[in-house]
Amino acid sequence: MLWVVDKEPTESEKKEILAQCADKHLILVHNKVDNLTEQPANQQNRTSTSNKSTYTYHEIAISGKYNLGINQLEALIYKVADLPEITENTTIVTNARHYDALTRAHASLLRVQEAMAINLSGDLISEDLKDTIAILAEITGDQITPQETLHNIFKHFCIGK
Repeated sequence: MLWVVDKEPTESEKKEILAQCADKHLILVHNKVDNLTEQPANQQNRTSTSNKSTYTYHEIAISGKYNLGINQLEALIYKVADLPEITENTTIVTNARHYDALTRAHASLLRVQEAMAINLSGDLISEDLKDTIAILAEITGDQITPQETLHNIFKHFCIGK
């Protein structure tokens, strides 16, 4: 939760907002620091105690007008939100239906791996593979036939006699 203030809040104001944000991450953002005579310290972790409860929150000073501290605020939000780092190799699924299908396909493939690890019959393993193919077809819109699968295996893998 972001709490943006233009002036230093009183202790009672801090206690009130901390009580409301007891189970949340709080960032106290001091805005308009270009107008303040005394600059608040930037990016601090603070602890406040109220009625035997202890709250930890972050403070940061910014100036929206002069774009001061905005990058640090953004970095702090990512840190507090504990978001994973995203790179050009990261796969992001934005469609809920696709995400659900991929989750089910993953679970099906895990069953295949477990079955292979305990040397289960190939006939039983193939059922989970068929399920996986059918689930992926929900995304692609095309059914993948066993002949296509075999053709792809023989085309891309060296299989000895």
